[in-house]
Amino acid sequence: MARPAKSKDNEKVKNFLQGKNFNRIPKKYRSILDKHTDKSKFHNTKGGNSLYLFEVLKHVSVLNNEEIGKCINSFKANDILRRIAKDISNEEYMYITANMYDDEGYLNVEFLQMFNSEFANLTVLKERQIRNYGLAARAASSEFELLIADEEELPPDVKEYLKSLVDSGIDKKKIADYLKKLN
Repeated sequence: MARPAKSKDNEKVKNFLQGKNFNRIPKKYRSILDKHTDKSKFHNTKGGNSLYLFEVLKHVSVLNNEEIGKCINSFKANDILRRIAKDISNEEYMYITANMYDDEGYLNVEFLQMFNSEFANLTVLKERQIRNYGLAARAASSEFELLIADEEELPPDVKEYLKSLVDSGIDKKKIADYLKKLN
């Protein structure tokens, strides 16, 4: 019997990263990405690409190797497409975007390479690379979740209520002790 595919729910991290830019994330998050794409984890001289890992965490809901590979390959193709978009007509652009994936959602590399010479350098990730990015993404997602949980704040109405209690003269220590008893 084959081993079940490794996967991890990434919904919290995905929601947290929506609207965030790779170049503008705080250093504590960037260091997690860099740590998990280090060359020692990827068993090569360059390591992994932190931007690819960021894109995976930002766009993939369930982290399994298949979805991670699709996301990174798609990101690489879309990056090339953005660069050549100004040189092609709108109809060509729409034709490429409509046909760049096969029926199963995988990148149609042969079509892209046939359509434009810029895609000649596009290489899809090999199985080993996808496995390395999968391990890195699942580990980074777990660390992101821990940091996100530490940063979650109270809802504004609860904050306001606690502030009103303190303003009315109730000691902060008594409030904290009472909250500890609730656990």
